[in-house]
Amino acid sequence: MGTDENLAWTGRHLGALRPEGEERMTVWRITGGEGGPVPRPVPRYDRVELDTALLRIASASGSPWLRLTGDVDVSNAPDLARALRAADARSPGDVHLDLSGVDFIDVAGLRAITKAARALDDRERVLVLHSVTPHLDKLVRLIGWDATPGLLTHCRSRQAP
Repeated sequence: MGTDENLAWTGRHLGALRPEGEERMTVWRITGGEGGPVPRPVPRYDRVELDTALLRIASASGSPWLRLTGDVDVSNAPDLARALRAADARSPGDVHLDLSGVDFIDVAGLRAITKAARALDDRERVLVLHSVTPHLDKLVRLIGWDATPGLLTHCRSRQAP
């Protein structure tokens, strides 16, 4: 077996005796070398799509990422829909929505999200939700919108503060 400084093997020594019934498991960890795991690029939210008392929508130039902060309701759901369409137009890939700063979202906001997801699905793309709160996750499942074509929850159920 060759060695590679970017791959690490953990487990028992090959010559070690194993108790009856114990299986051998090889665990590979791919890292970026000596510095640990390969860092994921973090979008730089350098544009403000909307900034009101209730909701702030920031986007990353040239990227399909949006970050919401505040409350999404019937008064700003059309603004969210516009921002999702703009993120869709910026990139041919999937659209990502960071919900880590969302305190409240009503059915109008959820409709804007599911409508955008369906439009993306028509073009074989998805809307990926990140940092979904347990409350929002439960609400989407109760309504049955978790099965919406083109909607994917990547990071489910962050802990409530």
